[in-house]
Amino acid sequence: MEYPLKVDKSCRALLNPRIVACDLGYADDHPFMVTFGCGIDAEISARYAHSTVRGMASYFYHGVRAMREYRSPEVRVHLNGDMIYSGKPLLLTMANARGYGGGTIIAPQARADDGWLDLCIFDNLTLKESLLNLPSLFNGNVERIAGYRHFQIQQARLERDNGGHIHVDGDSYPGKSEIRISIQPGVVPFALPS
Repeated sequence: MEYPLKVDKSCRALLNPRIVACDLGYADDHPFMVTFGCGIDAEISARYAHSTVRGMASYFYHGVRAMREYRSPEVRVHLNGDMIYSGKPLLLTMANARGYGGGTIIAPQARADDGWLDLCIFDNLTLKESLLNLPSLFNGNVERIAGYRHFQIQQARLERDNGGHIHVDGDSYPGKSEIRISIQPGVVPFALPS
């Protein structure tokens, strides 16, 4: 689902659009179209939200600083009453689309119109391991990184030892220790080039 980047081409492409009904994820009462996260991504979003400097360089700077200082709480993920994950993940993301933005691809198989959220988990990586694996976040090979786990879900319950930052579509919020994740399939119509 991509639009041409030039305005005139985008407008021409939408003269005869195809309408796609996209899903909408929820983290408690926070809706998200792209991603929800409660790991290092949420920590980076919180730091970036308080920054006066914008752009990818600033985001990368806050990412490196967060990687050096972030300590994940214990997180448990429950699906249909069963615990499917327990650990201290570096990253725990619910993806409704393939990436965060800026060209990153966290869930290569995610589709915004398939009725599923893609739960992506990274066990803890060192700063060095993260930097060495950074290209895999941009070339679609994230699944090859050691410690990457992937599940498709429609609802889940997350328990954390304590609250902490969360993000929905990159916007930072304080989060509770228990978060309920759900999806509403096909509720947001998008006009796309045919």
